Amino acid sequence: MSGPFGSSQWMYKSGDYEVANSLRFEEGDEAFLSRTQDAGNRRTWSFSVWFKRGKTGGANNTANKDVFAGAIDNDNMVRIADDALQFYTYDGSADYGFISSARVRDTTAWSHALFVFNTTSSTAAHRQRIYLNGVELTDIATDYGVPDQDFEGLFNSAGAHTIGKGIGSGYEHFAGYLAEINFIDGVAKTPSDFGEFGDYGEWKPIKYAGSYGNEGYYLDFKSSGVGTAGTTTIGADRSGNGNHWTSTNVAATDQMPDTPSNNFCTINSLDVETADKLKEGSLQLEPGLNRSRATFAVTTGKWYFEVLLKDQSNSNVQIGIAGVVHKVSGDTGNEYVRINHPSANGNGIILKLGGTDTDNLGAVANGNIIGVAFDMGEQEISFLVNNSAIASDSTDVDFSGLSNNGTMTPHFVNQNGRRSIANFGQDSSFAGNKTAGNNADGNGQGDFFYAPPSGFLALCSKNLPEPAVIPSEYFNTVLWTGNATDDRNITGVGFSPNMVWIKSRGTTNDNMIFDTQRGVGKYLRTNSTDAQDSNADTLQSFDADGFQIGADSRLNTNNDPVSSWNWYAATAVSGNSGGSGDDVPYTGTVNTDAGFSIIKYGGNGVTGHQVPHHLGVVPDMIWIRNITTQSWNCWWPNTQMGATKMMQLDNGGAASAQQWINNTMPTTAHIELEAGAATNTKDGNQDPQPYMMYSWKSIPGYSKFGEYEGNGSANGSYVHCGFLPAFVLLKNMDTADERWMMYDNKRDPFNFVSKRNAADGSLTESSGSGQSLDFVSNGFKFRANFASGNSDETFAFMAFAETPFKYANAR
Repeated sequence: MSGPFGSSQWMYKSGDYEVANSLRFEEGDEAFLSRTQDAGNRRTWSFSVWFKRGKTGGANNTANKDVFAGAIDNDNMVRIADDALQFYTYDGSADYGFISSARVRDTTAWSHALFVFNTTSSTAAHRQRIYLNGVELTDIATDYGVPDQDFEGLFNSAGAHTIGKGIGSGYEHFAGYLAEINFIDGVAKTPSDFGEFGDYGEWKPIKYAGSYGNEGYYLDFKSSGVGTAGTTTIGADRSGNGNHWTSTNVAATDQMPDTPSNNFCTINSLDVETADKLKEGSLQLEPGLNRSRATFAVTTGKWYFEVLLKDQSNSNVQIGIAGVVHKVSGDTGNEYVRINHPSANGNGIILKLGGTDTDNLGAVANGNIIGVAFDMGEQEISFLVNNSAIASDSTDVDFSGLSNNGTMTPHFVNQNGRRSIANFGQDSSFAGNKTAGNNADGNGQGDFFYAPPSGFLALCSKNLPEPAVIPSEYFNTVLWTGNATDDRNITGVGFSPNMVWIKSRGTTNDNMIFDTQRGVGKYLRTNSTDAQDSNADTLQSFDADGFQIGADSRLNTNNDPVSSWNWYAATAVSGNSGGSGDDVPYTGTVNTDAGFSIIKYGGNGVTGHQVPHHLGVVPDMIWIRNITTQSWNCWWPNTQMGATKMMQLDNGGAASAQQWINNTMPTTAHIELEAGAATNTKDGNQDPQPYMMYSWKSIPGYSKFGEYEGNGSANGSYVHCGFLPAFVLLKNMDTADERWMMYDNKRDPFNFVSKRNAADGSLTESSGSGQSLDFVSNGFKFRANFASGNSDETFAFMAFAETPFKYANAR
């Protein structure tokens, strides 16, 4: 089996390896580890580290960097600079190395980096190598040059070495979490020595089983002692070499259970007004008007977290839960439920449920711990102060009336002198401000000051439900370069697709959709209202692992790069429509596991005509296309568009009021149509006109169809999906003449993601930071202000997963 980026180099393996602990580094504390070592091999070594960033930002050649490890002086480091992995080495007279183009700005989960130094190689490109989550980074943003063969750098030479900072002054410390550090002296290792791909395409740790060399070491952070290097301190070496590390400005409470084996919720630095207000591994929210949400958002289950009130004054602190749809700075309206302290009447607590306030519900003070227990099934939330309800009439508050109650996340607001420290189950000492309570949840997960209420769990990946599907079995992007030959097999899809969307990247050509209901060679253009066309030189067959194409220039021009997006829905369905007017036969295919159906039906020309979609649930997105004419009509019925507004895939129009699904919400069984050419009519001979209907339903961990609010900022909106995306299509709902933008993880396997096509145009692929975003482990984050994706307006989107959040790596 191949890895998630099509490489056959790394194979799937069996078994699971557990990383138990990480070490939290707080840059404000100037925390680091140090060791003075003997001389090792200066030509060949390997450094492997798992990391979870606590902040992003920091340009090269400034103090603001995340340093994994350094040696002798500041010119020998493996680090993050310009939000990218950097390999920098020096021999006393010359500098070498590079900064990768890949941006590692995802703070919501764990990543793995491997730095390999091997100047004995006769291949220049193999002398300094960086791998991210098992895949080599070969695109270079800044190149300092390749060292000569047998060059000896100062990293691994005799002298001072550090972890969590560079040597000397002028460089800030790492901010976040480090885990499972392996340094191999004298051997050039590969990613397969430290990790493997799992069933969901994730890169996960394995136990390193090789030798370490004389100066090699293994840091697992299983001991909590601090200070002088030894077998019982946090920097203890488990390689057998006894190469222990001394800790400086590290506390015993910085030993954490947040690891690549069990990712814990933190305050989301990608979804916060001011990211530099976060400290202590993104658990402490500093003073100053600042709203933020958390990295975990849930749709089911019962969840518990705690917040310590610290350094209080007469300003406002708010704690609770909120929906994920609106931008974090626009939290007005009925999208949240939280306690608000203090009230206008002094220290009394205000309970805010949407736009309704209930005042004087007890009091809180500096040092109090607020417990929050929320039940997504019952749509109820309880607040506790030092493990007691804030008031007898405020327990089990019903939040079912909130407009965005389907997916909720912890929510925080600090003002002026307030400081809050959250604990989602990883630190009941609240960064050393309390004596740890050591209370786990009912699953044995987490570390809480107070025991969670019965049945309520810590927000960590081990407690998340298992995904219902493996995304790669139902959706995949495949790329190829045209060669103008007939009968060409395109493989690597991973299944036999029932819908294939093809777009030339390098030439001005149509977006073409094929499906198994209409058959091979028959296509509809998403960028046109033209009737279905047929060409035997286009898609010639649907095969077990892909499809066959001919020499048609739109999908096989010589040397032209081409994209295809592929969906699976193989269960055949057929029957007769219902509702008003004549029943009309229909055929289709459906996959209820993946929430996708393809229905070919005929119109009967009578309002109230009902066409089954076979999903068994109300669809989240519906596309209907008259095969002979008309536009692509697209609905997101479970957004503010409802059943009365739609957009057209073939043009840039804003959402507009149309009655073509009869202003009627779809049911779990069918979609009701109005009479008319757009969705339901007969031809001149009074025969049913043919239509295609594509329907989707959001499946947790696999797909998401909904809306989000742009913020009109280069520090753009964060959009929750519940997975690491593989594909995103988005459209401005408010403004006309804005394109339908399409992004995927194969054209941009690393962040940032900027290669894009317009579904409503025949233009060549474009790229560049001006319309870019990052795919992150729980959604996507905009990195630019642009009208097609992140202006201060409302957008509709569809997204499909590479990996469910439960297992996803940070990119």
